[in-house]
Amino acid sequence: MNVYTILNARIVAEPEIRYVGSDNTPVTELRVADNPLKQSDKTPARFVTAKVWGGMAERASKLSKGDVLTVSGQLVLESYEDSIAGIYYCRQW
Repeated sequence: MNVYTILNARIVAEPEIRYVGSDNTPVTELRVADNPLKQSDKTPARFVTAKVWGGMAERASKLSKGDVLTVSGQLVLESYEDSIAGIYYCRQW
């Protein structure tokens, strides 16, 4: 399921950059969290992994834990199965 969305979030872990493919394309993974419109103080935060590619990945890798940013793009819901624990679901940009 792919959904285009915009998220105002805070980085919760240091960004990780890696290089993929024969042309060493940079990819940075950002683990971010946002608080949806608060109905109460018990509203849980949403955690998402955002992947940033190319020149933007180089810039994103310079961000730090605690920085606030706006993420826009396709939200992808992926699932995979583990023989021990069952099915896992994962949200990624």
